[in-house]
Amino acid sequence: MLTRSSNRAANAPHGRCRSPQGKPAFTLAELLAVAGAVMLAGAVAWPAADALRRQGSKQAQCMANLRTIGAALFAYADDNNRELPGYATMGRHAFRIAPGRRLDDASPQEAWGVQAVLESGHAPPVYPNGLAYYTETVPPVYLGGNSEAWICPSNPGPALTPGAWADYASTYAYRTTSTGTYNLDELAQDKGKRANPLVWDNYAWYPGFPAIDGPFGPDFVVPADQRQAPHHVGNREFWIEYAASGHCVKRSWTNPEPAQ
Repeated sequence: MLTRSSNRAANAPHGRCRSPQGKPAFTLAELLAVAGAVMLAGAVAWPAADALRRQGSKQAQCMANLRTIGAALFAYADDNNRELPGYATMGRHAFRIAPGRRLDDASPQEAWGVQAVLESGHAPPVYPNGLAYYTETVPPVYLGGNSEAWICPSNPGPALTPGAWADYASTYAYRTTSTGTYNLDELAQDKGKRANPLVWDNYAWYPGFPAIDGPFGPDFVVPADQRQAPHHVGNREFWIEYAASGHCVKRSWTNPEPAQ
């Protein structure tokens, strides 16, 4: 004898399962279609999510690099009456390749720059012909001139010959003005968003000529239309600075924002 429920089961569409309440459930084909759509959406979204993850990792590494350099600068200041490496000590140019490196086979070894000073603890000796000469300091006094901390993983720099900035083991510029030396305590008093930067992702200078004391002319300035901020979040470009107050700051072309 057929009951009402058995009649409903007999009249159900072929291939469609029913719930215990008698309501139609999903067919296998429908379940497979939904699963395929989810997998397709994941495949489309994964590259973008992975790119964001890698960008975040590079930014974190850059800030760690800057903090390492900042700690070395603070240690230098502690040993020099709170004075940071100054204009003349640096070779009168904000951006130098790593000490001991050459721009090409014909150039002398670099001996100037913040990297050389933090390695040796002082300005380089100079030959009578005016060229500074480099002798590696082992172990370094504050921070090795060819330490990986000097290379931002996001900053290849503009096209250069023979290579990009990372090939010179240097991607960070250092504060340098013609005012002489810098007192760390005085610089650190400015703790606002535009706090005095000490070292940052270089985007504006070509490296000074190795072993030669500056200053250098406009040929060593990257043209404005060729400048590239190394870090990206979506369409927003920015670089990172380490301020005299001891924290990192993200700076875009228009506005800075604090970074932990």
